Amino acid sequence: MKRRLLLCTMGATVLSTGSHAQAKPVVAYLAARSPKTDAHLLAAFLEGLKEAGYVDGQNVTVNVHWADSRYESLPPMAKELAESKPAVLVAVGANQVGLAAKAATQSIPVVFGVGADPVDQLDPAHGADAAGRALAAALDGAELERETRLGR
Repeated sequence: MKRRLLLCTMGATVLSTGSHAQAKPVVAYLAARSPKTDAHLLAAFLEGLKEAGYVDGQNVTVNVHWADSRYESLPPMAKELAESKPAVLVAVGANQVGLAAKAATQSIPVVFGVGADPVDQLDPAHGADAAGRALAAALDGAELERETRLGR
């Protein structure tokens, strides 16, 4: 619940601002693992968007891409998604996917959770994303997994 609320709140904030507020926005959802292991994360994300007033296929389009734990494919996948010019790029499943998404664009907002200090993950040398386009939060994986299993 906390992860869904956090990611969806950040994503909905991005969707409701700027030029994407009037057009049907596109969300690029890049997952590090597979639907077999992480379908529950996508379902939680879509439910959170719905709670924020965004329904896939109605007033937002969510393009989902799975890396199937092929971490070496994350940078080219993120680049391809960024080239499609979505309103926001959501990266789920591992620190690497968030960092690949952030590296793939200089203009598209990127939303991702990390298992470490997000400031260090964004830019250890400068302490933040200088462009101000990456939103990240440190997540306690054990607590979130427990909440996911419990349906909270």
